[in-house]
Amino acid sequence: MTIATISNEIPSISEELEGMTENLACLESDAKTMWKMIRHISRFALEITRKTEDSEIEQHSTRIANSSRKINGVTKEHLQKQNLQKSKS
Repeated sequence: MTIATISNEIPSISEELEGMTENLACLESDAKTMWKMIRHISRFALEITRKTEDSEIEQHSTRIANSSRKINGVTKEHLQKQNLQKSKS
């Protein structure tokens, strides 16, 4: 290559480099946006998980309370029957 050929190529190479730089800037911006979206989605998923866990805990607590009430009711009935049987004897 001669110096004249190289000199003629410099402007087109320079334009290509500018285009590449612009593309990189766009890619960087897109990457930052995507990272923000990923963080937002992660927080949202964590919040849903917490709410689901809280809901499940609440459901289990309710079931336990209901079972406890049933047991207490059966126990009271049983004790009342025993007391009646003892008083009849």
